[in-house]
Amino acid sequence: MQKKTVVAKHVVLFALVFLTTSASQAASKQSLTLNDLTDRADVIMVAKILRTDYSRTGVDGPMIATAKVIKCIKGKFSPGNTFDFAETGWWGPEYKKEETRILFLNRQRKYPAPAFDVHTPWHTAYANSLNFFIDSNSLPVFSEGRLEDFLKDTRALQRSKAKLSATVQEQTKDSFIILVRLSTPDEESTWIHRKTFMVTFHGKKDGKGFVYVLDLPIPGDRKAGPLIEIKADQPLKLRFEIKREQVEGMGNVQLIFSNRVLIFPKRCWSGLQSVDVKMVVGK
Repeated sequence: MQKKTVVAKHVVLFALVFLTTSASQAASKQSLTLNDLTDRADVIMVAKILRTDYSRTGVDGPMIATAKVIKCIKGKFSPGNTFDFAETGWWGPEYKKEETRILFLNRQRKYPAPAFDVHTPWHTAYANSLNFFIDSNSLPVFSEGRLEDFLKDTRALQRSKAKLSATVQEQTKDSFIILVRLSTPDEESTWIHRKTFMVTFHGKKDGKGFVYVLDLPIPGDRKAGPLIEIKADQPLKLRFEIKREQVEGMGNVQLIFSNRVLIFPKRCWSGLQSVDVKMVVGK
């Protein structure tokens, strides 16, 4: 069962701003950031994250990371080179030590504010509000052409959208049990990432916006790894609890689902969708 997650004030404020845009608009903007990404990036590579520094992101300064090149398909880097790069704190970077990432980098043409004392020569391309990973067995086939095909397929999947529904399965004295059904938008299997598949629910209480951020538990054997497959004939069903005290005084509650991970060359659904859930909630 879910427990309310305590969220820092600046995170909640960001969520309120973020949620004012409809899910369909956000999904469209996200897919647009992938257009011509391989052309816009000065450097494209597979790299291992060696170190991260998030000390500045609390005041919307950049996250700084050190990475080691594994394979470079665009730009003048060689395997084994190490370098520093930055990513803006606005997107909530999620880089972690020992991760293997696909990095789209541009040369830093304008340094951040002097107060941050950061002078990294590289920063991530705009589309890295998504997390790009690579399947461990796919490094030999990783090329600019294959990457372009992968991004093209990703855009098509984002436009078609996964099919999402949510209903109140059960009401108790203290909580609502919500049943969520997620299915692939076509006849092919779709993959999602357990750790970054999130649900945010919000509504109005006393005329004001009200936000909670919850981790949505993905059922299945966690030893199988972070990815889970949604097969065409086997929708993923999720069951979780919302405490009555969390939604007291609201009418409909809107659930917003997001997934920010793409894994080359797997066919992963990523994006943002919302669905309304009707609850009988009295004051």
